[in-house]
Amino acid sequence: LNLAHFKAIVDSSDDAIISKSINGIVASWNQSAEVIFGYTADEMIGQSLKNIIPPDRLHEEPGILASISRGEKVNHFETQRMHRDGHLVDVSVTISPIYNAEGQVIGASKIARDISMAKAAEAEIHRLAFYDSLTGLANRSLLNDRLSQAIIKSCRDSRVFALLFLDLDNFKILNDTKGHDAGDELLKEAALRLKEV
Repeated sequence: LNLAHFKAIVDSSDDAIISKSINGIVASWNQSAEVIFGYTADEMIGQSLKNIIPPDRLHEEPGILASISRGEKVNHFETQRMHRDGHLVDVSVTISPIYNAEGQVIGASKIARDISMAKAAEAEIHRLAFYDSLTGLANRSLLNDRLSQAIIKSCRDSRVFALLFLDLDNFKILNDTKGHDAGDELLKEAALRLKEV
């Protein structure tokens, strides 16, 4: 492949394709990197890749660079990076070492896939499975899970725990006389007050 053909392949990818020096300085930045992270190639080339790493994720970069220095590949590492406007982007990253003619590692190529939509869908599935859609409170499945954990911990640590049962007086009467919408409003308000305390 000639250089122009190779560049066309890289630029047509939906994934961010980035190369960096062994010190984490950006050497190349394709069009999808511009879309995913909000910075142009001119803004990022020559800059530290730390510009897109959230402060609470900065600890990841030294470990990644150490692995690359040893010639190891980092496969499908899920993390978050920061868009230029400040919002976090969920990414799956594969990083491979780049070698010079003498076989020494001189940098890394990184392919980052935006998995934000998949992560949001996963979170929504979890929410629907374990939380009541009306009140946002934990549902019976989550209660059973946490209760099982509490029982196991109690037995293991020889400690007791308490379970509080809460009842809404006359709820059925309200539902029957004022309708389910009124009952729903009462449940939402009760849930809100429980969350506040």
